[in-house]
Amino acid sequence: MNKSKSLLVVGALAITSLFSSCSTDNTIECPEEFTGPLLENENVLLGTWKLTAIESEKEVDITDDQQDNPNTNIYQQYSACERDASYTFETNRGYKYNQAENTDDCSNKIKINGSWKYTGKVLTLVGNCSSQNVVLELNEENTAYTFSLNSTVRQPNGEVIQTIVKFTYTKDTPENELETEN
Repeated sequence: MNKSKSLLVVGALAITSLFSSCSTDNTIECPEEFTGPLLENENVLLGTWKLTAIESEKEVDITDDQQDNPNTNIYQQYSACERDASYTFETNRGYKYNQAENTDDCSNKIKINGSWKYTGKVLTLVGNCSSQNVVLELNEENTAYTFSLNSTVRQPNGEVIQTIVKFTYTKDTPENELETEN
């Protein structure tokens, strides 16, 4: 996996962490899936949310193009396959994360399924025998959310940069699909 792909996967796994707990007999104890009806405040997340921005506090260069051209806009440095990421939150508390499913000839396809709940500003996802809490910031119109991660970015020249990376997902609506087609 190249270095730029690994940051997107880290963003996906920020929500679906690979941590699990073990009991004293070394068996893995997976967290229970969420069930039950959604609370009214959770309805704001229903639907599909597409990755639309990745910004770094510090300039980084993740393109292996033999040029020193750092930028804070990581999303711009990604290929179409790497930008093709989305979360879908369903009324039955199921969620799906898809990467590279809508772009041709991608080798970085990922599918993650699980369950979710949203309390206050905290989105909790359970999937792949793990649980993760992420603080979401919804915009005023509830059409986009962001979350930030402390990240280690390894540039093609080998330099390692510690920075905060902010991921933005925008709600996929029929109006957005028309804008994309035009």
